Amino acid sequence: MDALCPLVESGTDTTHDSLTLDAILRAFLPALLHLLKLGNHKLRVLWHLAAGGTPALGANLFACPHCPHRHWAPRSCGDRHCPRCLAAKSWQWLEKQTRSLLPITYYHCVFTLPAELNSLVLANQRRLYPLLAILGKVRSQFIWDCQR
Repeated sequence: MDALCPLVESGTDTTHDSLTLDAILRAFLPALLHLLKLGNHKLRVLWHLAAGGTPALGANLFACPHCPHRHWAPRSCGDRHCPRCLAAKSWQWLEKQTRSLLPITYYHCVFTLPAELNSLVLANQRRLYPLLAILGKVRSQFIWDCQR
């Protein structure tokens, strides 16, 4: 909050303030829309990210500890795709997940499909993802049986 008060000298470099994802999207997204072949959901996410730090999302009013004034701070987008907003949420999520872990060794197994099947799977996600989940369970049971 010190950066909001003009009475406090800030050691931050203001030249990098304009190099944020939201500023870059605001600058270039309108010109690139005709080149992007994105669905409605992805376009909504991009526009939401672009709105971060603008009056479109509102602002918070802070009472300054350094002067008798109140300072406005624009709200961030809070989107899970935003690198600025995601950091705090990621740490909170990780903390919560870590607290729920059992004191055992965990293994992460990856099931990889041949690249030739990528377009098939992407075109039929609702049908094929459940099959992949079943394959994962079968593989886990197979490994469990082999260890006995």
